[in-house]
Amino acid sequence: MFSARPRLAGTLLGMFVTVISTYAAFTNSFFKESELQLVDTRMQDFNILAPTSPIVHIDIDDGAVERVGRWPWHRDVTADVIRVLHELGAAYIMVDLLFSEPELPYVDPELLSDAGTDKVVGELSAQNLIEPDLEFARVIRDAGNVIMAVHLDMRAPGTPSPMSLRLRDLFDKQGELTLAKAMAAVDLDDTPENRADVKRIIIRLRIRRELLKQFTLDENELAGLLDVPKTDIAEVIAGVKRVVANELVDGQFAADSEVPLDEVKRRILGAYSERQTFDTEDVVAAYSRAVALKQLKRSALQMDGNRLPPFPGSTNIVPLYAALADAALDISTVNFQSDIDGVVRRVPLFVESSLGYMKHMGLVAAARILNLDLTKAEANGPTILTIPRIDGEPPLRMPLDDAGNLLIHWTKTAAGWERGEDFPHISAARIYAIADARRQIRRNELSRRYKIAKLVEIDRGEITIIEGEGPNAREIRKPGDEEYRKMVRRYVELTADLRRAEALRSNSTSDIQRWKSECEVLKDKIDNEEDVAFENLSMTLSEVAPEEIDADEKMAMARRILRDDLPALTSANKSLEESIESLKKELEPFIRGKYAFLGFAATAQGDIVATPIDPQTNGVMCHAQVLNSILQYSFIRIPPQWYGILVCLALGTLTGFVTATRAPSTSLIVAVLLLVSYLLINFFLLFQVSNILFPAMPCLIAILSTWAFVTLFRQLTAERDKRQFRKQLSQYTSPAIAAKIAESPDAARAFKVVQTRDMSFLFSDLKGFTSISEREDAAVVQHVLNVYLERMSEVIWAHRGMINKFMGDGIMAIFNPSVDPLSEHPRAACEAALGAMEELTRLKQERIANGDTPVFSQLEMRVGMATGHCMNGDLGSELKADYTVIGDRVNLAARLEPANRVFGTSILVSGPLYEAVKEGYEFRYLAELQVKGKGRTVPVYEILGRKGDVEAAALEYARRFEAGVELYKQRKWDECIVHFTRILARRPDDAGASRYIDACQEMKSFPPGDEWGGALELKEK
Repeated sequence: MFSARPRLAGTLLGMFVTVISTYAAFTNSFFKESELQLVDTRMQDFNILAPTSPIVHIDIDDGAVERVGRWPWHRDVTADVIRVLHELGAAYIMVDLLFSEPELPYVDPELLSDAGTDKVVGELSAQNLIEPDLEFARVIRDAGNVIMAVHLDMRAPGTPSPMSLRLRDLFDKQGELTLAKAMAAVDLDDTPENRADVKRIIIRLRIRRELLKQFTLDENELAGLLDVPKTDIAEVIAGVKRVVANELVDGQFAADSEVPLDEVKRRILGAYSERQTFDTEDVVAAYSRAVALKQLKRSALQMDGNRLPPFPGSTNIVPLYAALADAALDISTVNFQSDIDGVVRRVPLFVESSLGYMKHMGLVAAARILNLDLTKAEANGPTILTIPRIDGEPPLRMPLDDAGNLLIHWTKTAAGWERGEDFPHISAARIYAIADARRQIRRNELSRRYKIAKLVEIDRGEITIIEGEGPNAREIRKPGDEEYRKMVRRYVELTADLRRAEALRSNSTSDIQRWKSECEVLKDKIDNEEDVAFENLSMTLSEVAPEEIDADEKMAMARRILRDDLPALTSANKSLEESIESLKKELEPFIRGKYAFLGFAATAQGDIVATPIDPQTNGVMCHAQVLNSILQYSFIRIPPQWYGILVCLALGTLTGFVTATRAPSTSLIVAVLLLVSYLLINFFLLFQVSNILFPAMPCLIAILSTWAFVTLFRQLTAERDKRQFRKQLSQYTSPAIAAKIAESPDAARAFKVVQTRDMSFLFSDLKGFTSISEREDAAVVQHVLNVYLERMSEVIWAHRGMINKFMGDGIMAIFNPSVDPLSEHPRAACEAALGAMEELTRLKQERIANGDTPVFSQLEMRVGMATGHCMNGDLGSELKADYTVIGDRVNLAARLEPANRVFGTSILVSGPLYEAVKEGYEFRYLAELQVKGKGRTVPVYEILGRKGDVEAAALEYARRFEAGVELYKQRKWDECIVHFTRILARRPDDAGASRYIDACQEMKSFPPGDEWGGALELKEK
């Protein structure tokens, strides 16, 4: 038994620990990630949702890419896949592919290869000119059940817009902008580099103002109007012209959405509207974009945001190509929302944009299937979205998170999707096999047409025409099949015109009917000519002796065509038709009446995301799972957070009371019973039975931490005295180095001699320690700093590094100094950096467990490293000397340490250091960095860890990031934005991805000059 005072103190301590642990569990990122892992455990092992909806995946997988060709395919090829899916009876076809730009027409080379040089059938005519977009649009429209995709660039709330946009808004408000006001508005340091950047932006804004008045102004005219050097105008005018063209065209569409292109050109370009200039190209491109946005707006919902839950917003839309948007049944978003650990667990059902509310692909399909009236969707409480049904059935009620996202309810068999345990997955190669066979049939038919045309030519021979009279008369020999050729060419032209008119819907019904009638008449005449040729040549060949036929080249050719070529082509087409029928019978049961999702599954493509069921999941599967859960009315409900907080406080307080008032064995049993009981209730009763996702990790932490702290309190009668510093830190060296200098004459001499040598340098700093020191007691700051510096010093010394100086909470260390030569100094520096990070983690864990000041838990370290030649020795004067290093590489290492802020990284290394140690460590290439104050770019890498220690997912993520960097260096701004947006969907806290997106946005608005080498400029020191 214990007295009342210790029991009361223990109970109060338990309550205090419960509150602290509950707060930490709900706010600390580590505990949040742990809770997310438990969410995945429930989804994988305690989920009972079955894949009963009629869904099928059509995967553009490695096999499809190998058979059809590398992506992107020609759009008429994708159209063939969709056409076959429609023929096989797919109820709806969801296309999770992005088509924002037009594709140029092309001539099928295989058609040309069989055509020879004969122009009868018109192998170089419009019949064989493939217009992929028109063909794709025609197939989509004919199918009538295709839902296309668009990806929106979403920016997190509160994130500031790029500097150029903020200055543009300020410029528009004030009409003019001085350099000083601009610098103050964006809160930039007054440095030459920053002044130059802002000056360029102001020049662009002034150019924009003049171009909005008169778009056709050239460099010379602008230079005179603005009193700016022509060279400055030339650097930026191309980018400004594109931006202004978009603004002007958007203004025209706002006044008249049906305004034709020629009228827009006339209004903007004036007398230059008929000329083919760069200005014309900019206006045409802007017009195409405006038309695409207009088509996209057709699918956006115009709803009252006050009636809806909060949904994510879009800052930029890359629209679907207008012809495809016009043909689609509907257009949907395919955005993801990843959690802090980079795993996709939820999707935004709606995204608010300038066009209206864009709908998620799974929701669009469900609305069509269930007759949902999306225009009447409204909030029912803060996190419930209610959508009525047109047929009067009960409305759909969908639980959302605080950001308007739906938690994806995966099926219980989703983890076995690759083994066929979930929804069926069919390779697009199998679907394309039908279309490919039909292409072969068309090619054979074209070859057959050439053969028949040759027969007509042989049968008709040549005719002689007498022109003129008397002495001036002359004989002219012409092909006898000239009239036949004219009919064939006209038939070819008409069929091509018909295809285009039907795809574009650009002609009246009467025109199309007239063309069809003419085609029928021509076809009858052509068939008659060919039948006559068949009959004549067959009769002739039957009456003429074989040796006479062999002697006549044309008759021999006719015999070969009639007896060999045409039967062979007919037989080949018959075999192809049989293979088509066989494939259709095989595939139709998997497709008919199903909801088909067409998307990427190839390993080389970027639409692969980490999900609770698989770290390598096809992104399109997320949308299919959303549709499945909606069709089954099965959603994961997330109670308000305060429910979980109350339960945590209750369980922790109960644990603390029992631990403070009962014997240790009893308290241990009670704590274990509480843990087990809560897990059983949470995982089975709440999740498996009721689809309620209630917090698990916070309650476990509250129970365990309260039990541990109260138990420790009972074992101790007083707190232990804080640990004394074991020794005072030296100025710049460890005791081992000092001893070596004293014992070794060579080392002592080296200490005094200044020499240039190859060395490695390490600069470290604590993130945000200045703000910590400002709000904490000086004694606490001193305690934390001393312990931290001592532990970091031990790590550096263990790897033979020399601590040159402490800079507050920062450390400067050098490897391979003259007093302690070290051949493998780059590797030693890397080991010291990794070891320091590991030691800091241990330090934080130890101090938290020991109940030390919570400041330790806030410590986060950044490291910059470089290697190269520098001066080393005892530098200074007779009054004050310092054993140190001087050189450009030292400065580079110092600059790389704060550069971690740009990329959200912990350890950055320079290119030479990477080259020296790349065989032993894993890296992520981040950028060709333009460091402030340096003219040359610097390759910068993040060290991920030692070879063999880095997870495959991290390496794969690094390679994807590097692919995005290459897109940026190749000036593929839109592709780079989409790429890094998808990366952010997996890892929203990747500051480097956000930096590249912002850089691309700025580059799109103000493209760099030809001298630009792909660098990412670092403006901060």
